[in-house]
Parts: sequence; structure tokens; C-alpha cells
Amino acid sequence: VDQISVSKLQHGHLKRYLKASTSHAQTGQVKWGFISYGKNDPDEGKVRPCVIIAVAPRYYIVRPIFSRASRYAGVWRAVQIYDWQQAGLDHESVVGHETQKITLDKIRSHIGELSLSDWNRICRGEVNAKSDY
Repeated sequence: VDQISVSKLQHGHLKRYLKASTSHAQTGQVKWGFISYGKNDPDEGKVRPCVIIAVAPRYYIVRPIFSRASRYAGVWRAVQIYDWQQAGLDHESVVGHETQKITLDKIRSHIGELSLSDWNRICRGEVNAKSDY
């Protein structure tokens, strides 16, 4: 019987990021990055884990990672990270649905990398049911 190999899906990032590569080697990596709270004041925000969705010459497209998984599960299009230890995280977490463009200088250190199954679930946009965590 032939083994079916699971391939890494490409994240369907927004068309306005023409220079960003969704097949870059860093896609799926988890890094510390400065995530702004809103467009009104880009300097307001905090450093939090985020997953690299696409990479361009001068910026990253990221999705923030939140730790209070139960608060967000089922409420909005967050995707739970099942293999959170492999991703380098300390506890169960979810990936938020909004993408953010952040410049290279806003990325800090490397944390880990999403498992292939978590990455592909994020690319497919699988939404969690309400959890009990």
C-alpha cells in the first residue's frame, strides 16, 4: 500500500500583498512580534507570539496567537493549535483570523514551528467548536 504523503498547504493570503511569498521557508514558524491593536494608532500594541503566513523583502504577514483559548473558541474564526508544545508555546493557544503586515524590525526571536497538521488546519480555516479548556 502506498503511503499518502501530506503536503504543506499554502495560506490564501490577501491579494494586496503581491510581494509576499506564501511558500517561503519561514511560513508556519512561530515568532515573537509586535502586534498593534488597531490601525488608528499602529504604535499601540504588544509583543506576542504570531505565526508567519507570508514573507516579503521588507515585511511579514502574520496572524497573532492568543493564549486564552476557551475565551475565543467558537466566538470568532480562531484556530486552535493542537501541537502547542511543538510550536514552542507554554500552553494551549489559538491563532487569530486577522492578518497583519508588520515590518521586519517588529519581529523578535524565534519560538518554534507549527506542526504540519496545525498549519494546514489554519490554511483551511477550520474553526473550533466551543471548548471546555
